[in-house]
Amino acid sequence: MASKKELRVLNKMLKKPCITSREVEGILGVSNKTARKMIALLNDEIVLHGAEITAKPGKGYSLIVHKNAAFEKFLEDNQIIDAANTENRSEFLIRLFIDTEEYLKVEELADMLYISQKGVSKSLKEAEHYLNEFDLNIIRKPHYGMRVDGKEYDIRRCLSSMAGENDFTAIDKSIIEVVDKVFKKNEVKMSEMALTSFLISLQITVDRVKKGKLVEMDPARFEISMHSQLRHDIQAAKECVKALEEEYQLLFPEDEINYIALNIMDKKYYENNGSLVINEEINLLVTEILDSIYKTYGLDFRKDLDFYMMLVKHLIPLRLRLLYGTMIKNPILEEVKGKYPFAWSIASGLNHIIKKHYDRMMSDDELGYIAIAVQLAIDKHKKQVDNRKNILLVCAAGNVFSRFLKYRFQELFKDCIEQAYTCDYSDLRDYDFSKIDYVFSTVPIDISLPVPIYKVEYFPDEAEMGDIRTVLQKPASIIEKYFSEKLFLTEVEAENKSEVIRQICNHIAKAVDVPEDFYDLVMKRESLLQTAMGGQVAVPHPHHTVTDQTLICVAILKNPIYWNKTDKVKVVFLISISQNDMDDMENFYSDFFKLALTKENIDSIVKNQTYENLMSIVRSI
Repeated sequence: MASKKELRVLNKMLKKPCITSREVEGILGVSNKTARKMIALLNDEIVLHGAEITAKPGKGYSLIVHKNAAFEKFLEDNQIIDAANTENRSEFLIRLFIDTEEYLKVEELADMLYISQKGVSKSLKEAEHYLNEFDLNIIRKPHYGMRVDGKEYDIRRCLSSMAGENDFTAIDKSIIEVVDKVFKKNEVKMSEMALTSFLISLQITVDRVKKGKLVEMDPARFEISMHSQLRHDIQAAKECVKALEEEYQLLFPEDEINYIALNIMDKKYYENNGSLVINEEINLLVTEILDSIYKTYGLDFRKDLDFYMMLVKHLIPLRLRLLYGTMIKNPILEEVKGKYPFAWSIASGLNHIIKKHYDRMMSDDELGYIAIAVQLAIDKHKKQVDNRKNILLVCAAGNVFSRFLKYRFQELFKDCIEQAYTCDYSDLRDYDFSKIDYVFSTVPIDISLPVPIYKVEYFPDEAEMGDIRTVLQKPASIIEKYFSEKLFLTEVEAENKSEVIRQICNHIAKAVDVPEDFYDLVMKRESLLQTAMGGQVAVPHPHHTVTDQTLICVAILKNPIYWNKTDKVKVVFLISISQNDMDDMENFYSDFFKLALTKENIDSIVKNQTYENLMSIVRSI
């Protein structure tokens, strides 16, 4: 086996395409002749693992890898890492502490990592912070060094959390075969990702049992036999253990069987085939979640059986994962956050309900799965909108021509028009545009109107008819009616989030009727979930529906502020949903987030801070 000094030479070769003989002598602390002999011995060792060291006259030594997988395994077994990568450093230290029962000193770690003791101290802090998340601690003893202290159960949780692609490729073939056979026999179903996670946890279990590191299931906390859902999984675990004991000549105590059963249960897929037991606890939890979504956002999924069952099938194993501190990975978490920010916001807002029931919060990975279910429900409930428009036709040539123009539009675009009205140019200033979507005029209009204006001919040609049809077929803006110029603020000065929200709430209170505790309700919601959406946008709202009318107050800040530790905000949309407007909230939120989460829209709002520009953007959605 290569010595520590030889491994330090190898570590150096991983970072440079070529190292000189003088560098080798310095690392080894020996003469040139002895250094050559030690390099030869090191080469003999690594040749067996898919690599070799070549000597280049006048240049030095280079490392050539022929078999990546075999050589990576050799590096891992000998605890050689890329010291330039700080993430690798902290993970290396964690694995080293877990695998080593002896105390380790900082200077020893510096030698292994080939970095300064100061660099080791920084990586140690990161490693210790990560270990603490799993109730593991680094204990220090003067003159001896450091080691990890904690329960075996928590050590395995930590190892599972660090698992990556290399861990999957290192799973013994026999373990995969055992699991495949047992799961088929017992009809245990897992997603591909969950199965990979289970196989890794089982490999970790086998490796730890080989080392005599056995898990102890605390009877006060892990009353596994009491969970009816686990009985079937314990049988599958027993069959896995029986096969593994024969394969590896090991003995698995009962606690190990229960541990494996727990890992089966919190990862398996629950089918809606009549065998799924939904107890009162889960039913009440899901009902509370559905009520919360309705009261907060006006989204009524309370009678959606598909959404109900999606939540049930996730919450049954989630309960155990929270209780026992196990976890599940979400490979598309960042995509969910980026593509479905509203669904992510709703899911995040449900964490306080989970905390109330289980005294633990869901991880981001768990929230990602809830967000996917929410998004599916939103898409399912979107209503078909009657897209026909109300138009106003303006003509300066008298009543006969106005009627003729109206007749032409109704004939040519009858599938696009709900109502067509006519008006003289002189009456435009006093006209009620509350029900008008577009104005089409045969004469130029040089006054400002609250709706888009299009110039047309009495006898439009084919190209112009195509343009008119394009305008009329454009989906109507659902959110336009909820904006108001009196709720449009610019140059808002504030030092922090609470100041911004207070100013907005005070302004709203002067313009419309809101309850006295409106500000408190908004801040209550802020304490429960993240309302910064990225892209310099925040969307605060009350804890539940409290206003008689739905409103959107827009505030553009004079200077961006930190809404939380990481997100700066320049534009704030404070939304308050009315109980009277809950029939079409799916489409409302769909259009709103097209406005608020499109970078070009926000850039335009910040650059041109006028209500007219805002409305122009809203109508373009």
